Amino acid sequence: MNTLPYEIQTRILSYLDIRDLVEVSATCSDLYYSSSDEVLWSTLDVPAGFDDEAFEQYTTRHPLIKSLIYTNNSVITTEAMTKFLIRSGVHLTHLHLYHLDLDPNLQEMIVACCPNLSHLDLSDNPWVGDDTLHLLANCQNLESLGILQCDDITDRGIERIIRTCKLRGLEAGGVLNLRTPTIQNLVQYCSSTLAFLCLDGGNLGDDSLRVLSGLKTLDYLELQYCDEFTCHGLKSLQNLHSLTTLKLSRCYDLTSECLHHLMSSLKRITRLHLNDCLGLDDQGLVGLSELSPQLQYLELSQSYSHSLTDVGIAAVLSGCPYLVSLKLKGLKRVHSFVTLLPVLNCPKLRYLYLGGCHNIPNYFLEVVAAYFPHLALLGHYAVRVEPAQFVMAIREGKEDEEED
Repeated sequence: MNTLPYEIQTRILSYLDIRDLVEVSATCSDLYYSSSDEVLWSTLDVPAGFDDEAFEQYTTRHPLIKSLIYTNNSVITTEAMTKFLIRSGVHLTHLHLYHLDLDPNLQEMIVACCPNLSHLDLSDNPWVGDDTLHLLANCQNLESLGILQCDDITDRGIERIIRTCKLRGLEAGGVLNLRTPTIQNLVQYCSSTLAFLCLDGGNLGDDSLRVLSGLKTLDYLELQYCDEFTCHGLKSLQNLHSLTTLKLSRCYDLTSECLHHLMSSLKRITRLHLNDCLGLDDQGLVGLSELSPQLQYLELSQSYSHSLTDVGIAAVLSGCPYLVSLKLKGLKRVHSFVTLLPVLNCPKLRYLYLGGCHNIPNYFLEVVAAYFPHLALLGHYAVRVEPAQFVMAIREGKEDEEED
């Protein structure tokens, strides 16, 4: 490996985690030099089981870390994290702290020591609330904020931070206390910057959607638990012409007619996720394939309704030639060979997930896996399907005959 150009060496080493990097660096002086490249250490994803000693050892050796990802798989204390922020916080631009049992005072250290922070994710931390957002309002460079499952956050906290930070992304799924005033503030203060938005719809309604349609720069929109939305409110989303990704879950009132209305206006959508949308049927998918042939990623799930059948799925596979990924979950009425035969019309398809589609015979999936080796096919239990051996033998025999 020492004979390879330096750029190639660092590219190869970039696929290793930090433990492997340290072991490689101990093999010889050349690899010590290449494995110490600043690019390799600009992002630190703290491995499971890391303790204070290991964390301090690695972060001291490479003080110019720009992105830190830390989850509850590690056992680093608040004291060790505080020392790191004091020592290297000035270089941090991305900080991800997930589900941690740390001292709430750590949030003050983040604000004090990380003036260049642009992306912060504090999802699923019990100590994050409105007071946290009031502190973070002092981070003038903050562009993206993740607060998934932070139950203590309310409209008041969101308003405080978006008044001072021109957010480009807000991930607030599972934050149950957000209501229409949050949407109004987002439109008022972030309408020219916000591109990514994820919200819990539990306390939102049609009026919220009508206000949300003022976020003209949105590229990605995810709405979870949309139980209270009706077709009248959902149709307001047709004004979000910049959307390329739309994800709706538990949107019980979304009908095929409503979906047609939306997709006839949202011509840039390439990723569409519709989970537990009970009003959706085959006619909706037929219309979707006609209105949105540009789709590249589609996810459909039905836990409580079984209105989607082979007819709708076959229409999507036939009418969306750019499809790269199709994920079907719990579609009990998808079962015939007709469903997967149109895969032939999707040359770009690389991922097909059929979790919970128990009526598609296993042997048929194995045949499909054999004929399409480039396709990552996951079957009923989300396990990759192995190709049928008899088909492989036939194919190999034909290839041998062609060579002869």
